[in-house]
Amino acid sequence: MYFITIGFVFYGANVINTAMVRDLGMDRKTLGAGFALFHLMQSGLSAPFAAMLINRKGISSPWH
Repeated sequence: MYFITIGFVFYGANVINTAMVRDLGMDRKTLGAGFALFHLMQSGLSAPFAAMLINRKGISSPWH
């Protein structure tokens, strides 16, 4: 499932981005900047909270 998701991000997004640029009337740089900011907000800002949880709970393997 991971490879399907990553495949869409790298290859399928080009098809959708082209349609979004046309429909929204913006250029590709603006759309790319919006997606970059969204990705930063989604993963970059949540990383400290994930690190805090790992520090509190620790990392354990589900196989022991």
